[in-house]
Amino acid sequence: MDTGQVDLSELLLQLEHTTPLHYRLALLRENTDWKVHTLLIDNIAEDDKQPKMFHYDYEFVCFSTGSVDYATVEHWLSQREGEIQLPGNMNAARKFTLLPFAGKVMWQRYPSYAQADFRSLPWPITRYEATGASSSVTSPPTGFLLSDVSPFFPDYRTALYRLVYQVDQVDPNSSPSPLVMIKLINKGAWLQHIAVTPTAIQVTVNGNHVENAHLIFSDSEQLYFEQKLSKPELVECPLPDGIPLTLYIMLARGNAWLDYYHRDARWSVYRKEQDNARIELPPPGRELEIEGLVAQGEGPQIEFKRELSTDSVLTP
Repeated sequence: MDTGQVDLSELLLQLEHTTPLHYRLALLRENTDWKVHTLLIDNIAEDDKQPKMFHYDYEFVCFSTGSVDYATVEHWLSQREGEIQLPGNMNAARKFTLLPFAGKVMWQRYPSYAQADFRSLPWPITRYEATGASSSVTSPPTGFLLSDVSPFFPDYRTALYRLVYQVDQVDPNSSPSPLVMIKLINKGAWLQHIAVTPTAIQVTVNGNHVENAHLIFSDSEQLYFEQKLSKPELVECPLPDGIPLTLYIMLARGNAWLDYYHRDARWSVYRKEQDNARIELPPPGRELEIEGLVAQGEGPQIEFKRELSTDSVLTP
């Protein structure tokens, strides 16, 4: 994962050429004013389907989603204010303000299937945060969210994660903070499928801009295999010495990575399974089986002996 920071103007320049754009918005009412608690903007349309649109209104809370053009996003982020049309009435709009922002936009790049904001996506993403800061932040309401026309939620936190973050289960001790985030996926080139067997690694590279990319297989010691790419294709890397303990699969163009996969069998955090990767380990040898039984310790079916008694020895 890479991190850095850019000026807001640089982010807006990139958004100008990004379509489509969608938003997920959580507003909190303070007296007669509506203020943004969470605003997520992305270009994600999973399975090439239009994201579900909704507008749920409660007394002090509002959740809304929709498609948005660049000019609107530019106004929201630079002027720190905006409005959304209310459903059923083309002449009615809800105005809102964002926290003041001055400084840099922080960004993070994630490979495909990496966890970011409680979810993993099948493409590489860049996450930008332009939240802003203020000494006075509107606090979310407590209690049930009830409405004659909007769905029930037991509390604001549950609704926020379900409707804005699109997740059902999160850490019960987590507390959502104000956030303005832009998440952009990159479908230019990515690792669509990875199959690791004792004799070879097969990787399917997909994307709409694969040309001039190269795929690298490395274990940082003996294994090194590289292939130039001109189109989406299946690449096979032989493994004459079996599956290495550490493995890097890098999809790059020039000196920048487009996507990557990292596995290290020595550490549980680096050998987690992910949806696009299949690992076919060789069957353990007899010695490894015995070592595994010893590691389990004594139990109902395992008992250690210092030596065998003569009574336990069978004679013909």
